[in-house]
Amino acid sequence: MQNAVKKINIFSTILRMTDYKIIIIPNGCIISSNIINFSKEGTRRIELVFSINYKDDLRLAKEIILSLTAENKKIPKESCGVGCIGESSVNLTVRFWCVSGVFGMLLYARRREAQI
Repeated sequence: MQNAVKKINIFSTILRMTDYKIIIIPNGCIISSNIINFSKEGTRRIELVFSINYKDDLRLAKEIILSLTAENKKIPKESCGVGCIGESSVNLTVRFWCVSGVFGMLLYARRREAQI
């Protein structure tokens, strides 16, 4: 289930969120704000950052992270690289594309798997 616009009235727009919360937004807010449409293109990129301690094996961490994305057939392409070098860690960034409708599920699942 995705977020959806349920109804557009003269003075407000009604949204239904994935958890079935209903949000009513005054149209004045919509007209005077930027709108970001995450589902129009049909695909989205997920970006996850993992902090790896300097004393840990960076290559092994990268292999493990890439294996998490490679196992899922809903993820067509992935890449992983060093995002930045911090004071106490190297941050590996993994980016992969997915269908917009499964974005939230994949993001949650990847974060859960990476914590184990």
